[in-house]
Amino acid sequence: GGLHRGRRFVTVGFLKMIRFVVAMVAAPAWAWTATCGAIRMVSPRCPDPLAGLSFAEQVDASLKWKFNPKDIHRVLGSWRMMARGEVRRGPISLSGHDNSDPFMRQEADSFIDNLPIVLFYEPLQYVWAAQLEAEADLVLQEFLEVTGDSSLESRGNNVWIDAGAGGVEDPNALAYGPEWRTLALQVRGVWDPVNVALFPKTVDLLRRVGAPTVEIFFAKMPAGSVINPHSDGCNFHLTSHLGLVVPEGQCWLKVGDQKRYWQNGKMMLFDTSVIHAAENEALTDRYVLMLRVWHPSLSSTEVEAINWIFNCLDEPELLQTALEEAATSKGKDRRKSRQRKALRSR
Repeated sequence: GGLHRGRRFVTVGFLKMIRFVVAMVAAPAWAWTATCGAIRMVSPRCPDPLAGLSFAEQVDASLKWKFNPKDIHRVLGSWRMMARGEVRRGPISLSGHDNSDPFMRQEADSFIDNLPIVLFYEPLQYVWAAQLEAEADLVLQEFLEVTGDSSLESRGNNVWIDAGAGGVEDPNALAYGPEWRTLALQVRGVWDPVNVALFPKTVDLLRRVGAPTVEIFFAKMPAGSVINPHSDGCNFHLTSHLGLVVPEGQCWLKVGDQKRYWQNGKMMLFDTSVIHAAENEALTDRYVLMLRVWHPSLSSTEVEAINWIFNCLDEPELLQTALEEAATSKGKDRRKSRQRKALRSR
């Protein structure tokens, strides 16, 4: 079926889960067993390799079991900081910028420490972005054809829903305003089969270029509307736009102290953990293809580790399985070690 409307904003979903963990960080392991997707209380007398560990400690232990800690030291460190309630909120100072601008501020409740901050990237340095821009006409023509069909709303899934859909109350999402609308193709790395079927050429292109996406959707910014200053609250995702239907020269985006105008057929790539705002001053709507992508300074192993954390937040029972396997493996390793020692002593 369709994707859950409350998860439409990927970073909002992540932030809500992180805040949940911070609020419950001291909860012991026996309080976290999940059944049928719901967390329930079970007896603390049941044998459990996680007994006595908080949820954050369980995640920490599972990360060290599944990955080489040296390869994910930034993820481990950041997870521990977030579990302690730490956030990244404060002014930023970048060479060559007006650091007195009130927009020169990063706000990230969900973060990986020591990721470089670049307000606007040169998108064409990335092969996937260059290829997407080169075939922008394909995306535009399919977009116009599909959205021009009056039956789209009945054929599609969550077509042009607003930022508050599904009960999302996060102020970062609500900063977009009630008129800002989206039509999702991918959420949390999962393709929406209904909407994918409506845009086969665009989806084929996105798959071919190999963009490191976690979320893809078409975004509508109505004529005369504004997006108020805010942060998306997450520094390990960047946001990319491909301009499709843009009233050029009348529709702008400001990130930090830099202001850029959207252009038809052109890519933009920017850091939305920094305070940003936008305005469509035109009398016509603006449409872009919007992608949330992994920060390019993350390693593939770090990306895998972050995904594991959020899989555990979605399905806490994964921790039980992973750490039971870890305990079993350690037991086997200890037995093998004793056997080797016994052989050497003969």
